[in-house]
Amino acid sequence: MDITKKEQELQEKYVEKKWRVRMNIIEMIVWLILLIFAFNYLKSHPAEKTSIFAGIEVMIDKVEVLISNIRWGNGEYTKNKQQMERMLSDLITTMKDGECLDTNSITIAEKRFSDMQSLSSSQYKERLQEFQWYVKDYAAKVQENCGEWN
Repeated sequence: MDITKKEQELQEKYVEKKWRVRMNIIEMIVWLILLIFAFNYLKSHPAEKTSIFAGIEVMIDKVEVLISNIRWGNGEYTKNKQQMERMLSDLITTMKDGECLDTNSITIAEKRFSDMQSLSSSQYKERLQEFQWYVKDYAAKVQENCGEWN
């Protein structure tokens, strides 16, 4: 009689596992359908897609600032560097899109942007005024030649 009990228990476990597998497959299909709807929505609404990626980028930047604060104590300069990089990147994009400045100015701005990205926060701290001047200078050039820039 013990053998039949064990067989019955094994059969019950098999039925339960089979039921779980079916439920997991159904749940996976439902999630895949929802995921397809979400991606189709994002294709037709690019602003939503941009906001999602921008949110992720902001979170990464905040983590970087936190780590910089804990490790070196210069989170303020890391945050300032990130803001300056965004501003210079926006200016370069405006210069390229508007085609209002000569390619030499754009090339120099891109070189300065890559220089700024390659610096650590402590190196950036030493050259902070230089980069602030570059951003102000490029913003003035863009405003003069390309129209208003905000």
